[in-house]
Amino acid sequence: MTTEPRSGPIVQFLFTDPELESRLRWYFKRVDDVHVRFSADFHQHPPPDVLVFPAEELTRVVERDGQSYPHVPRIAYGSGALLKACFGAGCSDFLRDPWDIDELHIRLSRSVSFRRFRVAGQALEMAPGYLSGPQANCGISHGEYLILRLLVGHCDEIISREVFFYALRRDVSVDSRLVDVYISRLRKKLDRAVGCLPNEAGIQSVRGVGYRLISGNTFIPTGCE
Repeated sequence: MTTEPRSGPIVQFLFTDPELESRLRWYFKRVDDVHVRFSADFHQHPPPDVLVFPAEELTRVVERDGQSYPHVPRIAYGSGALLKACFGAGCSDFLRDPWDIDELHIRLSRSVSFRRFRVAGQALEMAPGYLSGPQANCGISHGEYLILRLLVGHCDEIISREVFFYALRRDVSVDSRLVDVYISRLRKKLDRAVGCLPNEAGIQSVRGVGYRLISGNTFIPTGCE
């Protein structure tokens, strides 16, 4: 195992062939926002922020990382014929052949950007399937994850109900209570993860419009309740 001495999220490449590994090393030596390592060892410390692997190794990855990195986002790459199997196994992204390293770099940035965030001064982590805070770890559904990811990506901004339904990719009326159900569950889980959120932080309703995630300002923005 080799770790490049730089800051940023840790990206672990699994089962990488020598030619691709050489190209990846050359590329990531020239950027300063990713910390890379190449190893099939699933007991590395510190744990990675993202796992990247060839799609044909999906079975081995699923068998090995269930106990070690169950919540770490995984990006697979390879033949489009394997795309459905990879997403079905929980991969967060897929690069269809042919792909280039610039594309991978962009995908990595997107995978990591939503994982860490702060609410009421407390650091939290999120990924498909889980939410982690200083007081508790909580499981979250796929729908809850999509809603929370949208809120975190636009922290302190008002997001309309229509945008939430678009993110959920559900062909249901905006009059449906689906978003409200997810929001209610997320409020409870954020509270549990942080250990009792103050009134001025958390997911707040904007009457007649939608919701926003208040990161913890000392004021309650107009329209929130």
